[in-house]
Amino acid sequence: MTAEVCLMNRISVVLAADSATTVTRWGDNGREERYFKGANKIFQLSNHHPIGLMIYDSADLLNVPWEVITKEFRKHIGNKSFNHVNDYAEEFFVFIDESSWLFPAAVQKEFLLDEARKAGLRPLM
Repeated sequence: MTAEVCLMNRISVVLAADSATTVTRWGDNGREERYFKGANKIFQLSNHHPIGLMIYDSADLLNVPWEVITKEFRKHIGNKSFNHVNDYAEEFFVFIDESSWLFPAAVQKEFLLDEARKAGLRPLM
């Protein structure tokens, strides 16, 4: 179980999260979960501006850890700044969408097929 906290006032935001996470994957024996006690859930999106990202649920995206994704994003934006948090989010999503070297088409296709297989094998409720 995880606990995330977000406090905000007119001049700042404070983020806090526990360090426990569960990684779920589909293996030979069906759904497999692994529990980790020391996962990072809060990441700095810029080395030059006070903007961060907090994750929950999955510690990775298509088997690429969020730590790697955010580190590469920091390199990508350099000292570029935005006026609104939504602008950082949009830039981040465009970065993910266009990072074929992080998420090759073959990997994306395999994950799509994997999810389809899992959906097909799930019992109907």
